[in-house]
Amino acid sequence: MTEEVGSREDRYWKYIYSSKLRIKRRVLRMERLAARRLSLLLVKERSLDDWRFATSLEFLLTWKLKTGCCPDIMWCDGVEFEDIHIAGKRAIRFSGSAWIGPEGADNVFQVPLEAYI
Repeated sequence: MTEEVGSREDRYWKYIYSSKLRIKRRVLRMERLAARRLSLLLVKERSLDDWRFATSLEFLLTWKLKTGCCPDIMWCDGVEFEDIHIAGKRAIRFSGSAWIGPEGADNVFQVPLEAYI
């Protein structure tokens, strides 16, 4: 039973990775999820240093790195915020660092991250 589930998962990921369009659609889905999490934090006036937003941003960066911007397939292992502040009614500015490394390797590098969303 476990082998059957693993086989289905392998076919699913091969299906996703076999097309750049499917990867770009995945990136758009992750962008919407991160934007939704951010809007909930802004509307409810909660702390912007939320682990769910950090996780959504981590997945977004991972899939964005898979679009072919790098010669190797990279992934994001985590995001740490140093400074987050609201820049307008529907915008925030944050800085911090992301842990990025080649997929399939254990070494990751701390990369500065600065964004305006």
